[in-house]
Amino acid sequence: MAEKVSRKIAPEVVRLRGKVGMAVTRGRRDEEIQYRAELKAAVLAERIRETVESWPPLTPAMRTQLAALLAPVAGGAE
Repeated sequence: MAEKVSRKIAPEVVRLRGKVGMAVTRGRRDEEIQYRAELKAAVLAERIRETVESWPPLTPAMRTQLAALLAPVAGGAE
């Protein structure tokens, strides 16, 4: 049987779930759409954070390589 993974839900995700629920209950479709989009972004950010935290620590050389990849290119898009 597969082991169940237990996650603590981030406070921001809990807050946004509540806002979605209130918007649905009150029939405010425009707010519901906005809060659902914010909720998706918050859930994605939390999953990315969890994934990155599970990685082994980066070496100084790896940090330098990543910084070079993420640095803006002169004359390029931001």
